[in-house]
Amino acid sequence: MFDVHNFYDDYGIDYYEGDYHHQHCREGWTQTECPRCSGNPGLHLGFSESSGQFVCWRCGFMPIIEAIRLFLGVSWPEAKRIAKKYGGEKVYHKYERAPKEKNIKVMLPTSTLDSFPKRHRQYLEERNFDPDKLIDLWDLKATGKKGVCKYKNRILAPYYYRNTLMSYQTRALKNIEPRYMACSMDNERRHHKYCLYGIDMCLGKSVLVVEGITDVWRMGIGAVSTSGIKYTETQVLLLAKHFENVFVLYDETEQAAQDQAKKLSQTLSTMGKYSEHITLGIDHDPAELSDKDAKYLMRELLIK
Repeated sequence: MFDVHNFYDDYGIDYYEGDYHHQHCREGWTQTECPRCSGNPGLHLGFSESSGQFVCWRCGFMPIIEAIRLFLGVSWPEAKRIAKKYGGEKVYHKYERAPKEKNIKVMLPTSTLDSFPKRHRQYLEERNFDPDKLIDLWDLKATGKKGVCKYKNRILAPYYYRNTLMSYQTRALKNIEPRYMACSMDNERRHHKYCLYGIDMCLGKSVLVVEGITDVWRMGIGAVSTSGIKYTETQVLLLAKHFENVFVLYDETEQAAQDQAKKLSQTLSTMGKYSEHITLGIDHDPAELSDKDAKYLMRELLIK
């Protein structure tokens, strides 16, 4: 990995580490003034300890050789030689390859009902959701008691990608374990962890990433779920492919969730995307926000 501290020290470039009290300093990053942002002094250029890459919070991803060239005013060949001296040879990260999409039709559980029963509606209403709005917008289904089926008495959320049903996730009506139960792997056209729930509804270049399906229901169009905090590289690639601005909002009551949110945001930043890990200072997950607060947040983040 490029030894940015020795590089800065050798060439007299001022820098600040993550514990320095400044709005652009974050844990795991080393900040300095960006040589590409003329007329806008500030500690915008960060070097990520985890990825070994430069990212400017204003102008985006910056290759190591380009950063050296701009800092020192040298030629590309000379910048390349200096990069090699400090361990900055280009390293290509090989992302995991998602299994090939299967050419099958995803079958819904045998207990899937033709209508939405009262008890399913009551569950949504108790969580301050509008059942009719969610059923229509997200094509929600309900499962009942009858039949030999493990998906009984649940709300079913289909996962679509390119207008094709890929998988589904179910939520129990009560807090029984498992609360969430996904489609079996042999019935998935594309594994749900290689999908982003809600992506087909995102029409712009900005997106809000949340943990679960209920968070998407609350935040509305423009939000996608990674189906838990342990996202996959395939989901990262989907975000990078479809969006330019990515905001990550995970449950603030769990430190593990916050760690993953920061990691996801930093990874997308090193891929040249504007990505920000956001917190709201709340003691519950986004699904518990009021509709008014959720709409306000989405408008502030996504309408640029």
